[in-house]
Amino acid sequence: MDGRAEVERVAREHGMTAPSFLDITGAWSSSVGVKLDPTFVLLDREGRVAYRYAGKLTEGSEAVTKITELLEKM
Repeated sequence: MDGRAEVERVAREHGMTAPSFLDITGAWSSSVGVKLDPTFVLLDREGRVAYRYAGKLTEGSEAVTKITELLEKM
């Protein structure tokens, strides 16, 4: 499965409705300090990094709880 299809599958599977971004060249990822794959980066309305998590997101994890809390505040 190509990267884009995988991002779309995960978004669908987890009911994610926010826009997703696939950084094919890695340039944007490098600019915000992403060093591991997979990494989840949540941006605020101004495009600043509000939260970064390296590793696979799992339902009920502390990271998912934090992301949910941040999204509710946005």
